[in-house]
Amino acid sequence: MEAELAAILHSFIYTHAQGWFFLWVESDSSLAIDTVLKKIHLVPLRLQGLWCRAMRAASDMTIIYSHIYREANQVADALAK
Repeated sequence: MEAELAAILHSFIYTHAQGWFFLWVESDSSLAIDTVLKKIHLVPLRLQGLWCRAMRAASDMTIIYSHIYREANQVADALAK
């Protein structure tokens, strides 16, 4: 879950730095999505700094989240094998 969460957080910072304010996040990790949506608080200690920067960037953005099953995400499925 840590890698998936870090990828989502980095996407917030990168998207904001590019001057884009709309983002659609698809992830096969429902736990990472729930963490970002603050339904649960499972941010690992080593990601706390990244979390703070990403949440500041995300506060200016409109973000859509969707969970996709790994089997349906061919690219992630291939990389995971």
